[in-house]
Amino acid sequence: MDTSHLTIVRRIDLEDGNVLEVAMSPGFEDRVRQYYTISVDQPLEDSHVRTYIYEACSGAVNKAASERELRNAESAERVPRAGH
Repeated sequence: MDTSHLTIVRRIDLEDGNVLEVAMSPGFEDRVRQYYTISVDQPLEDSHVRTYIYEACSGAVNKAASERELRNAESAERVPRAGH
């Protein structure tokens, strides 16, 4: 049976007592393995998945904030100043 398209839900216990549910497609699992250089014969730990998601989301939020700051700075430069 071909399982290359199956998605499993992984429940990861968080330090604060909450649970993170992650839909693990084979492609997502491959990305996490590549990021941490984990071979397919090694187990993929919950900590790998949790940290990967945290870092990916943190990076995306930081990038969006930087882009917003840049747009705001560019807009401020184009605003005519009184008396000029």
